[in-house]
Amino acid sequence: MNKQVGERIKNLRQQLGLTQAELADKVGFTSQTVSNWESGSREPDIEALVKLSSLFNVSLDFLLSGKQEEEKITLDDMDAEKRLSWIIKRDDVKNFKKYDYQSSAYVFGRSMGYRNGEQLREPIKKTWEEIFSEKAKKIFGVCCDEIIKMNSKKVWAAFLVYDFIDEYVKMAVDCDRPDALETIGFRIFAVGNKPANRRGEIPFMYNQSVSHYITSVDTYFIKEETFEYVFKNREKAPKCYEYATTLELQIEPLNSYSHRKEYTYTHLHDAIVKLAIKFGYFDTLDKLLASYRAELNSESLPTNEYNGYNSSYRASWTNTYVISDERVVGRILYFQRDAIETLLNNGKAEYAKKLNDYNAEAVKRLKELNFRNERELDKIPHLSESEFDRAVKLNGDLSDKERTYLLCINDKLLVPSEIRKLRDLKVVRDILNKGYYNYYEFAFDTLTSGRVGELYRFFVDYGLEELANGVLAGKENYPRLLGSIWTEFNLKQGYVGIKSYEDMKNLIRKQNLLSIDNYNRFQFEGKSYDVSSEAKKLEGNKLIEYIKSLKEAIYTGVSNDIDTENKIKQDAIDRAKAVKGLTKDYFEGLLSKKGLFAKKEQRLFILDLCSLLDAILKFDYHCEGEDLFERMTTYFKTLKDNAPQSRTMDDGWGYQVADTQYDEEVIIPERERIEHLMNIFSRLRIQRNNIAHSESKKVEELNEVEMRECLEYVFSINKEAK
Repeated sequence: MNKQVGERIKNLRQQLGLTQAELADKVGFTSQTVSNWESGSREPDIEALVKLSSLFNVSLDFLLSGKQEEEKITLDDMDAEKRLSWIIKRDDVKNFKKYDYQSSAYVFGRSMGYRNGEQLREPIKKTWEEIFSEKAKKIFGVCCDEIIKMNSKKVWAAFLVYDFIDEYVKMAVDCDRPDALETIGFRIFAVGNKPANRRGEIPFMYNQSVSHYITSVDTYFIKEETFEYVFKNREKAPKCYEYATTLELQIEPLNSYSHRKEYTYTHLHDAIVKLAIKFGYFDTLDKLLASYRAELNSESLPTNEYNGYNSSYRASWTNTYVISDERVVGRILYFQRDAIETLLNNGKAEYAKKLNDYNAEAVKRLKELNFRNERELDKIPHLSESEFDRAVKLNGDLSDKERTYLLCINDKLLVPSEIRKLRDLKVVRDILNKGYYNYYEFAFDTLTSGRVGELYRFFVDYGLEELANGVLAGKENYPRLLGSIWTEFNLKQGYVGIKSYEDMKNLIRKQNLLSIDNYNRFQFEGKSYDVSSEAKKLEGNKLIEYIKSLKEAIYTGVSNDIDTENKIKQDAIDRAKAVKGLTKDYFEGLLSKKGLFAKKEQRLFILDLCSLLDAILKFDYHCEGEDLFERMTTYFKTLKDNAPQSRTMDDGWGYQVADTQYDEEVIIPERERIEHLMNIFSRLRIQRNNIAHSESKKVEELNEVEMRECLEYVFSINKEAK
């Protein structure tokens, strides 16, 4: 091994101030390979030597033998732009500073002034992209220092680097520079595709510092892969990871006279949760949960803005933010349903429960703060205890039968969408017998079958004390009780009696909707019934019969689906048998026969082509009929019905007249084409009958050109061949 080659590589590397890892990164090898070169235990191959000579700006002869002197580079004599590229390529931070590039017009261009006296300069895109492509981390660090220094008022300077924001963020991670992320306001970014700026100007068109966030400002976006890059490099860039996954919630008091905090908008929290789950960083999930809970229990959360009645503030809500005088003065964050479900699906029930329980706390806290927007409250996903237990079981170790029944019956109620997936009618019948269409049916069944204790416990569990007391009042009260139960559980808008019991509302949402009209009536067996009257009946209750008919319709639907699927399968088998071997090459072979046996082959051609056509019309186009004649009649009638129709046009004087040109160019040719097809296929069918059934109907036999035309058309409508 030539150790002198390794020594020259080492000396040249040190002259540029590069580590072995940095040199390896620039030439596309591992740091261990560079170490082997320098120690002499391994020599670089020709590809590596070429890259090294270019990077060090020396000849191959010098690297290999040392006889040729290193090419002298006089940076002072270089053109400034060429010198900058030379320096960036080598990440030569010493000369970068010597020639004061960090404050030059090659790195920062025009000045951007603000009313608060802040002066920022626009980065030169070409230079920064060159820094990224050459992985010049040291020079990048110096340039970031310059941005941070000029950004003394701490405006969120993302607009400066927005053209290359993803590359900037990744390089900041590579250098583990959280301050480079902070100066551009990383914590207010969002993950997604970068949209065009709404105003077509600098996103932060108002000169506000970090202590004042204007709600009309555009959000900055980074790609999902960019944010994921932070998580992938957690060990290499721990400071950036810690910064990027820590929410900046409260910032400064609104003014020196106010103790109330102002809040920033944050969009990254859901992405942090998603990636923390993906990478299994549950310590990050715990940290985020602690941040959420700290805000939830903050004594500074305002109360009066939440109901929108205080006229002294311009208060409005976006999700769970409250905005006053264009400032965010309160917010409560929550976890998305996808996060909880992903944890459950991955067998992380403990963490799923943490997130679910927190969301329930968030709803409770918002109510305490007089937040009355129920539509927003409903967006906060939180499963009841029974729902959560069911979700855990579904993601646990269950038999197929147990899983099926759990999927199809949820809190006593049938789940039709799951039942319709089943293909065992015996199981379907058993599930329909065990489950209920809605809770009125459950109540009726328990009362009339003597299982009143079960109904009583159900009402007690969900805080329905009045209904529970009605159960204890005795049989003579049952009709009245049934009427009250219908009122409580009726899904029709305007009739839901329960507003205060969150779990009860969740139960009601699970019920299957009944078709009750605006006059509180339902149709059953051709008659109209008053639901209020029927609901109170213990015997002859048409409402119950109607509900049972809806359950029976589920069974019938599954049965029909099974029949349809079986027919499709059988049709596929029958079709395959009917067309076996009837390929285009087969027919071409029959037509190609000449001489003594040509007539015989043509007869075979006609018989088999009719068989193929019949199968296509029957199985592909579902043409009704007992034989080929009837199916052909149906097919060509459909062609005629779907053919273009005559149309009118404006004659230029405001009158509608027939579009004769369209008739001549489109309608007539299409009509003639269909008539021609009907003619040749009718003759083909008659010839087939004459051959197959020894008939002797007079027909003009098809010539070879017409037979080929029939062949081409049959294969053009053959869906399976396509």
